[in-house]
Amino acid sequence: MTAKIALFDWAPDLLAFMRRAWMTVAISTAIMNVLAVAYLLFATAHFTASSTVFIDMQAAAPFKADNTPIDSQFANGIAESQVEVLESEGLARVVVDRLHLADNPAFMANGNSLINTVLDLLLALLSTPLPQRADSHETAAVEVLTKMIHVKRIGLSFILELGVVSRDPVMSARLANAVVDAFVDYGLDAKGANTRRASLWLQQRIGELQQQATAADRAVQAFKAEAGIVDTDKGLMNERHLGELNSQLVLARARTADAEARINRIHQIMQAGTWTGDVSDALNNLVITHLREEYVDAARQAAEWSTQVGPKHAAVLQMNDKLKDIQVQIQSELKRIADSAESDRQMALSNQKAIEDQLAALVTAGDQTNENLVHLRALQSSADTYKSLRDNFLVRYTQAVQDQSFPISEVQVVTRAAVPLRKSWPKALIVLAGATFLGLGMGFAIALLREALDKGLRTAAQVRAAFGLPCLGMLPVLKPRSWRDRKPGLVIPGDQQIMAPPMLRQTSLAPFSPYAEAIRGLRLRLTRTREQRRDVNVLGCVSALPGEGKSTVSANFAFFLAEAGFRTVLVDGDLRKRTLSKTLAPACRAGFIDVMSELVPLDDVLWHDAASNLAFLPASADRTGLGLSGQPSLAGSQAQALLTLLRSRFDFVVMDLPAILPVADAAAASNLVDGVVMVVEWARTPEEVVRECLEHTAIDPTRLLGVVLNKVDMKSLQHYHVPTETYAADTLVRA
Repeated sequence: MTAKIALFDWAPDLLAFMRRAWMTVAISTAIMNVLAVAYLLFATAHFTASSTVFIDMQAAAPFKADNTPIDSQFANGIAESQVEVLESEGLARVVVDRLHLADNPAFMANGNSLINTVLDLLLALLSTPLPQRADSHETAAVEVLTKMIHVKRIGLSFILELGVVSRDPVMSARLANAVVDAFVDYGLDAKGANTRRASLWLQQRIGELQQQATAADRAVQAFKAEAGIVDTDKGLMNERHLGELNSQLVLARARTADAEARINRIHQIMQAGTWTGDVSDALNNLVITHLREEYVDAARQAAEWSTQVGPKHAAVLQMNDKLKDIQVQIQSELKRIADSAESDRQMALSNQKAIEDQLAALVTAGDQTNENLVHLRALQSSADTYKSLRDNFLVRYTQAVQDQSFPISEVQVVTRAAVPLRKSWPKALIVLAGATFLGLGMGFAIALLREALDKGLRTAAQVRAAFGLPCLGMLPVLKPRSWRDRKPGLVIPGDQQIMAPPMLRQTSLAPFSPYAEAIRGLRLRLTRTREQRRDVNVLGCVSALPGEGKSTVSANFAFFLAEAGFRTVLVDGDLRKRTLSKTLAPACRAGFIDVMSELVPLDDVLWHDAASNLAFLPASADRTGLGLSGQPSLAGSQAQALLTLLRSRFDFVVMDLPAILPVADAAAASNLVDGVVMVVEWARTPEEVVRECLEHTAIDPTRLLGVVLNKVDMKSLQHYHVPTETYAADTLVRA
């Protein structure tokens, strides 16, 4: 809860500032509103005709395919560029030429405002006049039209709103539609011109690319012929030949291996000397097969006969001889087959060797071919690039020719301007609201400036913060009703009786007035100060500057003490101005100075008040200019002796001392009194002046009892967050 309260400690100060500033703010706001009303009454009405156009991004981006997305930044750049085109002088010049606006006085009057006239006169005075040109009127019309045109983009869309402001509603609509038409025509003309230029450039570029592509093709063919590179639909001839040789080499090696296998098998059979049945199958020879069959039949028959007639029989022996003969035939055939297989093997080896030699030669020649192929591929790539560029430019050239024959504008008119029915400016609500806000702002600015420049003291808190002294009282300002309230007291001939004017004895004339309450409060605060420090029987009232009311304060305080029953003497210690002497005893013939000089006794110069029994010691007779030079000073021993005498005869001595800054008497007399009260005029005396008096004079700081703020405007004081419910500005009570 404490933190919450501390958070809003500034609120009372803010409310107090608002109370102080409300009059300034109200006056400033009223003045601005009066000026606004005058402006509304005398300002020329303006009318705005608006038209909207749509920017087609696909049409605005040539050479882009329909399905190619357009970058958002690129599209925004196009939209903003179209805004600049609408506001450009070139487009305005086209409209001026079409409508002959330079010769239209009604149109040219739109640029003759009071501000423009004054600026033109100032520029004419400050600048060197230029020679008149033939197109000066047209240029002036263009400047007027560009100032009348206002273009804005609606959000992030591609719709632009064009507004033309003029004094004539019909003219506004006419100019708006003319600008839009010129904008559309400008886009078509620009697009047509760009397309024509692009077509010519593309045509020239296509011819160059065709020549470059042809030259590249010729370079490829020439290099092929020079390098002996034959290209077929299935690849290069060298590559095909190499593949075929690889296939032939594989077959040759297979035949060689087969022949060697047959020879090895025959040699195995011949070395084994056995003629099994698998000989014919292994060799796959008809003769061997036939001999094998004969051998098998003969062997079976010999076995049968040997069983029947015995192994020694002639038929069995004859059959054995036949078997041997068949074996000899088989061996002979095997030898012949071996010789034939060896021949086949030699042929296969020769064929294989020939293929390997060809392949080696082809591989050796392939290294150079590969180097040639690298260069050939580079030439072919260059030729393909030129062909691709030529084809792309040919497609664009075809599209440009089509656009030239059928131009499409990227600008579409959404809404044409109509004659406005109401004026667009001045608008009463906007002008009055703006004037009100401007008046409020100026009022608060003036109030803040006044607060910053205000160096006067207004509250007890300011006194404590500035000087570290207590504020002993805040005395309301006394407002005399007539000049009689300031009239000096009447002197009864032959008697030193004073008749104080009402301003000096408010405590008795109006004991319940705010001023009397403040004087009593001053007495209570002095009593507490007396209890805390020392007895204060001799009290001096000083001020920094003349006219702050110290004489009035000292007189009222002295009358209050006398009416309270204290033996009190009021001493006019202001030896130069003698304000109290002129008011209370204008006919005095001697006074304070004469007593200090021991020229007259004290009792002969004392004046008395019959009502309160207050004694008054004037300064002297009318001896203006006396003081520290040529006469006894307040700092001398004579003044000290006189004050000692007054202490012995009176309970309180109240001295009206001179202002501190003009003379040094107050500083000199500060050592004679028990306490000094600084009287400061409320809100008038600068804080720096009071500080200068307190810090750079010879007044003893221990004798300073505090500060009294005099001439306080209690109504204004309420605006400084000071509780003053029981106080108000005093009206002087007359006796």
